[in-house]
Amino acid sequence: MTNRRRKVRKNYNKYHSIYHRHRRLNIKRIVISVGTLIVLGVLMVIGITTLVSNNKSVKVVQNNIELPTKVADKKVKNTVKNAAQNAAQNIKPTEVSIVAVGDNLVSDSVLYTAKRYGGGKYDFSEVFEKMKSDFKAADIAIINQETMLGGKQFEYQGFPLFNTPDSMGRAVIDAGFDIVQCASNHSLDTKVEGMQHAIKFWKKHKNEIMMVGLNENEEEYNSIPIYECKGIKFAVLNYTYGLNGLKLPQEYSYIVNLMDKQHKEKVKSDIERAEKEADFTIVLPHWGQEYVQPEPIKEQVQWAKLMVEAGADLIIGTHPHVCEKIQWLKTDNGNKALCYYSLGNYTSGQQQWETLMGAMATLTVRKDNKGTRIIKKTAGVVPTINHYVWGKSENVIRKQYTYRLTDYNDSMLREHSIQWYDPVKYQDYVDLSKRVFGKFIKK
Repeated sequence: MTNRRRKVRKNYNKYHSIYHRHRRLNIKRIVISVGTLIVLGVLMVIGITTLVSNNKSVKVVQNNIELPTKVADKKVKNTVKNAAQNAAQNIKPTEVSIVAVGDNLVSDSVLYTAKRYGGGKYDFSEVFEKMKSDFKAADIAIINQETMLGGKQFEYQGFPLFNTPDSMGRAVIDAGFDIVQCASNHSLDTKVEGMQHAIKFWKKHKNEIMMVGLNENEEEYNSIPIYECKGIKFAVLNYTYGLNGLKLPQEYSYIVNLMDKQHKEKVKSDIERAEKEADFTIVLPHWGQEYVQPEPIKEQVQWAKLMVEAGADLIIGTHPHVCEKIQWLKTDNGNKALCYYSLGNYTSGQQQWETLMGAMATLTVRKDNKGTRIIKKTAGVVPTINHYVWGKSENVIRKQYTYRLTDYNDSMLREHSIQWYDPVKYQDYVDLSKRVFGKFIKK
């Protein structure tokens, strides 16, 4: 081989060796680079997945444990589901006791007795004296103020255009009531001015009692009254079927809640809104036909169905002046409620023996991880009797009490002034209470 060829060969081997070394180095670099990219890609995927999962977890918490609609990772889905269940189980069980009585009907005889008892001033405290402990013991006590506190610009009187002194309102508060309902067929007896006076009185005492049924303005008319007790929000709605044929001025159409055909959709939408804004919805309808018992009339049944379908949990009726039956209602949409069609009179001066028997509704509402509902075994009624003794002579001690029926007896009934008008025996009331209330009677 010539020197020239040897030199060329030597140079070829030299450069070929360098080329291959560079090639192998480049391949190694490429492999390392690709591997690095793969690792970085994996880390980025893991990071994004973790971030998405964290974001979904935050969303779940912010939306009251509502599960995300799409979660690819089954493990993440189970974690969120478990968190929701744990949160629900962490709700501390709460129970609220409720009592309610019917019509506080201040007739002329009740006015006269209160004035005699107060030595010339109207003192209604004895009306609640015998059952005051029941009202104070309950977490929530409700009464229907049938007659308007219309103010002293109107004469204090009974039937047909009632006007009751403010001292009755103070007696109601002192007795331990927490909610007073004021929408009744007598709401307009003292005109708009009387209702405005009543609103002002009850609002003056708003830290002691909540008034429902009357509204100071349009804003109140379109709002849902909420009474909160032990962390449970109770929506409390009160309506009356009418105003004894009297007409509200158009500019004051908001002042009292009505439940006639014209306001049917308003009642329905109120209850639907209440279900969204509160835990439990109480409806207090002033409805029915006077002196009809024990069955409600057709209109009551129809209204009750509408109320339960819309979401009412408890219905407590007033107006008939006699007691009507109690019933659990369930509608086609699955809603369920307890309905007291009428609690009768709490106090009055009426002169038919059946009107003297009233009722105190009793029940307990529980809130826990299952929701908010009535404890069924607690739902019932305590029959009451309105006791009055009349007489205008100075030596007659006039009385106006309401007792539990179980605290009453025949000897007490014999001195009752009802015996002048409609003679009755104690057993008649016992039998009537069983016929109307049956298994709902509580001692």
